[in-house]
Amino acid sequence: MARKMVDDTGNAFRYVQQLYDEVATLVREIEGTLMEQPESFLIGRPAGYSISGRSSTGLEQQNVNRWLTRRFAVFFVEEEITTTRAGQTITPIEDSTRVLYLRFLMDGFQNFKYGGEPITEPTLLFGVITHPRSPNSKRTKFEQLMGDIEYVEPKLMARLPEVDLRETYVGARGHLNRVGLFELKDPETLARLVIEPLLAQYRA
Repeated sequence: MARKMVDDTGNAFRYVQQLYDEVATLVREIEGTLMEQPESFLIGRPAGYSISGRSSTGLEQQNVNRWLTRRFAVFFVEEEITTTRAGQTITPIEDSTRVLYLRFLMDGFQNFKYGGEPITEPTLLFGVITHPRSPNSKRTKFEQLMGDIEYVEPKLMARLPEVDLRETYVGARGHLNRVGLFELKDPETLARLVIEPLLAQYRA
């Protein structure tokens, strides 16, 4: 029994790490394709080359549940409307600011609905976010807003596919499409199910 527990523990951690590796590869594939577009999209870098998500090392039970990153987001922005400094992008929060937003639901998706129907599998939500608003005048970068959005996730996900955060201290609007994460098995499928509709929405 002890040997089985040792093996199961190792297998569990290896599986989670493999999932993280595959999702990170997917993000980099999306990044590479978007960089090649006429808009020259860059991945947003709120704290360097990283994702935006909630995690914790605290011992309180609600924080223990966040030891593993279960959901996270990245965004992409046209090169001409952002600047890069010390490894971070600086994207101004303005009425005209629009970004490509991708949210990865690896776990906890069961708590949300899309179009009134429960989400039943690991999912990628993707679309265009517009009309960002900062919670205070000192926070002037969209990169900062990415962290704030994590703390209003229930509001973000409340009316999918529509996003309307005007009732929260974080302002943003948009429309998010969805695809099962495990459907994205090769570059051709990724292009057809994610990249092409994402660009079409942005360019409309």
